[in-house]
Amino acid sequence: MLITFRRIIKSGIKTFLRNGFLSASSILVITITLVTIMSVYFAIILLQSSIKQVEEKVDVNIYFKYDAPVDKVLAFKETVEGLPQVDKDKSNFLSKDKVLEEFKNKHKDDLIILKALDIVDGNPMGAILNIKAKQIGEYSEINKLLGSQDIQLKYGDIVDHSNFQDNKKAIERLDILIQYVKKIGLIISGALVIISLVVTFNTMRLIIYTFKEEISVMRLVGASKFFARGPFVIEGMIYGVISAFFALFSFWAIVYYMTPILEPIFQTSMNQLFSNNIFQIIGALVAGGVGLGFVSTYLSVSKYLKI
Repeated sequence: MLITFRRIIKSGIKTFLRNGFLSASSILVITITLVTIMSVYFAIILLQSSIKQVEEKVDVNIYFKYDAPVDKVLAFKETVEGLPQVDKDKSNFLSKDKVLEEFKNKHKDDLIILKALDIVDGNPMGAILNIKAKQIGEYSEINKLLGSQDIQLKYGDIVDHSNFQDNKKAIERLDILIQYVKKIGLIISGALVIISLVVTFNTMRLIIYTFKEEISVMRLVGASKFFARGPFVIEGMIYGVISAFFALFSFWAIVYYMTPILEPIFQTSMNQLFSNNIFQIIGALVAGGVGLGFVSTYLSVSKYLKI
């Protein structure tokens, strides 16, 4: 079995070397396919990254009345942070003293406002609770829970207002956009894989057509389907490996030249993204190239294996 396998590999390499122009054509087709798929994949990542940045800026602020009892405010804070939809680690609470301090720092050059604060007896500011949801679509659920009768009866007297209604449209639009990006990404990726298989299959079929008589002779003299198909499958896999590295360098060049143009738009460095995931990209390209070469060649040869 090992000897047979070695002969198949040797024969596959010879077939690859003697095909010349046809081999170059196959490599070009697979390379273009891989570069196209990677381009779409990176485009989706950039869109998702941009959406993520916008998502991180979306939040809900609850403003408490300036005279709200501290213990009651803290109890409300614990209740809100205990909700399963709320990301406790990203949420933030500012006491009324902290709010006053930040307000003064913000208006430190405005003497009129600072004098007005000195005239006011006590701290006129109320505490603020900044809420971050675990998922963008959960803000509506959080607002619904906070507006429930039980919460209103317990804490309605200490809450001044919230900015949920102000951000409601932005939150809803962003949630819809995220869903569309995911769906479109899956559809485009699936369509590209199908197109790639069809194009590569037809190209490989043209190559193997020139060897149909050779395959028939091999079968007539007793060669098994495995032995007759093997060299061409190995050839297809070689196409895939070579195409993967051509695609890698081609895509790296695209990333290098497009990064300065796209970085200000998406606030994400494609070059950095490419570098950080270089090993995963190489693995994906090699796997994709070998897979395309293997499947296309395997199917193309099957037609000529019948005696």
